[in-house]
Amino acid sequence: YNIGHGEQVTINEMIAVIERLVGRPAVREQHPPVPGDVPVTHADTSDLLAATGFMPQWRIAKSEKLTRTILEATAAAAKASGARPLFVAPVFGREPELLRELLDGLPHVTVELGPARIMPWDGHPDREGAKQIADAIVAALQ
Repeated sequence: YNIGHGEQVTINEMIAVIERLVGRPAVREQHPPVPGDVPVTHADTSDLLAATGFMPQWRIAKSEKLTRTILEATAAAAKASGARPLFVAPVFGREPELLRELLDGLPHVTVELGPARIMPWDGHPDREGAKQIADAIVAALQ
């Protein structure tokens, strides 16, 4: 089945969502359309609905609210159990605006790591990056 969410989304709308998620503008090169280009994406979910009775309801804006709700509930559960909540957000480069919004008002530390701290084979922090994260956690908890 072609599983989407049943709404049309323009390419520019999708680029805007990605820009917001990564915290920087996309590098855009405008060219005349070529055969096969799609100006709008739309996943028809009617076959899935007919066969299963299920219709996906996922939306980008809804996912941001859900993520914030989960973060708030996690912090509240930690406090209720006597723990001190702390969200740790390692980022390579600048902190994306969306991350700042999601963590606003919650106990957190954002650790900006330079590109040299990325292990090329898996995208995780290297030893120095891990130490930088650990040091930021210790500082936030003191």
